[in-house]
Amino acid sequence: MIGLVAGVPLLIPTPAPTPEKRDALDALCRALDLSDEQVREIRKLFDHFARRQATLAVEDVLLANRAVLRHIVTGPTFDRRQAHRVTQQVAAVVARRMEHRLELRHELFRALTPAQRAKYLDLLRQEPHDGGPT
Repeated sequence: MIGLVAGVPLLIPTPAPTPEKRDALDALCRALDLSDEQVREIRKLFDHFARRQATLAVEDVLLANRAVLRHIVTGPTFDRRQAHRVTQQVAAVVARRMEHRLELRHELFRALTPAQRAKYLDLLRQEPHDGGPT
């Protein structure tokens, strides 16, 4: 989503779950031949993850700092100290979101059998990027 903060366009990384993401999860479940119980457990993990991520929106930090951002952009001189403060706040939110994602992947991996873990690792190696399934 693109938003305007202080009259400056910003890319806000707050994607909503998309059908493609759900399809990817379904494809992963099929590829790993998960049991119905495992699918239910993994869906619960994803639901919990989504709720946690929803509380960590970069957009909220930017909106809370709207006046500061406006001053940084339109002020007579660049206020590096204020810019650093805002970027640190955004970085903290991004870091927490990444921690949640890594925790989710860890929990997903632990929900798999040894054979499914091996298959999952094979799938990761086949990915063209290091993001992998999930």
